Amino acid sequence: MKQATRIQSQAAFQELAERHRGEILLHCYRMLGSFHDAEDAAQETLLRAWRGLDRFEGRASPRAWLYRIATNVCLTTLARAKTRRVLPETQGPPVEFAPLGESENEIAWLEPYPDAALDRVRDLAPGPEARYEMREAVQLANARIYGYAKEHPEVRGMGTTVTAAVVLGPYVCLANVGDSRAYLYRPGVGLRVLTRDHSMVANLLAAGVIGPEEVYTHPERNLITRCLGIASTVEIDLFYEQLQDGDILLLCSDGVWEMTRDSALEGVLSSSWLSAENMAERLMHLAFQGGGRDNIGLVVLQCQMQMDQIKTLLFPLVDSAPITG
Repeated sequence: MKQATRIQSQAAFQELAERHRGEILLHCYRMLGSFHDAEDAAQETLLRAWRGLDRFEGRASPRAWLYRIATNVCLTTLARAKTRRVLPETQGPPVEFAPLGESENEIAWLEPYPDAALDRVRDLAPGPEARYEMREAVQLANARIYGYAKEHPEVRGMGTTVTAAVVLGPYVCLANVGDSRAYLYRPGVGLRVLTRDHSMVANLLAAGVIGPEEVYTHPERNLITRCLGIASTVEIDLFYEQLQDGDILLLCSDGVWEMTRDSALEGVLSSSWLSAENMAERLMHLAFQGGGRDNIGLVVLQCQMQMDQIKTLLFPLVDSAPITG
């Protein structure tokens, strides 16, 4: 009986492995920059998954579980690498376009990805594993910044905030760390913040110590309680929001919302005759006019949906529910 169960599990795992092998390979390639290294990492991922199959508790989808293992395998591979593939000087980009802290002849070599291998990557409909992949992406960015700072004492202690979005059919998944924000403008409803600031003034506002307007003038308004790069791991807030035709999403740094105020943001985003690019330009100019005392970064997305062509999503999403972890 035990042997029969083992065979049945092996057959189920083989089916799972074949279904996701192509996209796991592509995921490893994106992290390692080498198709051959990615093949080794993908194989190691499936081997680790098989060995740990008894410990899989089903809290994440099997696909998200495999992605997590693959990410760890790739991070281990990068950490153990003794040599780097390098481009000849004549093939490297100009110095001004070299990555931070590297010269033009230290650019890591990117091995081409075979076109035939892309045929094995399935075009899957988005599922609940999206929140796990979003979290993994932000954790990976945090690890990269933290690792760079450890290797370069002159920038030790540096950090950054992040607000990221992935649109999945009629839904958007948001990740947030720090005091960069995501806004939603809905015609006929107005503007609202989708994310939650991780800052000293946000805590004071929530405790009723200060009022909304004092957020913009309080002497500790630049102190954040969470950011990327300070520690090896970071707590991430995730949000889901259902979108409607005509909605406008704004992702922006505090250098935008603090310099312009929400009323000015809404004034621009409610201008239906403007394109997303025009809205972004106007918001940037408003931020400069408001003082431009901080980094100014923003993305504007106009949602134009053909609802009859959007596939039905077979998983429930909680409206604007934060998921921390």
